[in-house]
Amino acid sequence: MSQFSNFKPISIINPSSYISESAYIGLGCYIGANSTISSNAVIKNHCQISLNASIGHDAILEENVIVLPGARVSGNVKIGEGTLIGANAFIYQGVTVGRENVIDALTYLANNVTDGMISSSRRTRTFKRVVS
Repeated sequence: MSQFSNFKPISIINPSSYISESAYIGLGCYIGANSTISSNAVIKNHCQISLNASIGHDAILEENVIVLPGARVSGNVKIGEGTLIGANAFIYQGVTVGRENVIDALTYLANNVTDGMISSSRRTRTFKRVVS
């Protein structure tokens, strides 16, 4: 058994962020300055929400999701584990994003995305990630 097995990660929440009382924030999360977490949003363990980002109502972010500065996740969205959402990206309401995805900066995402894809507004389609 590890000597650190009794430790629990803590979440760091900037005091200038707004978090609804009905939102859930898991362990080991970081919520940056001026970020907004709306009602009934679920942020699971080890997520990072950077400054000026917003998470809409009833959105679910699985573990290890990173939302970069200025990104907007609309309401009723589900983001899969290990996904990176680029700076100033916008995910439209009701979209489901699979696991291990990359959403490029300034991308407007209005369609569901399967696991392991790269989405970018600079290209007209999504690309399969190549993991070595």
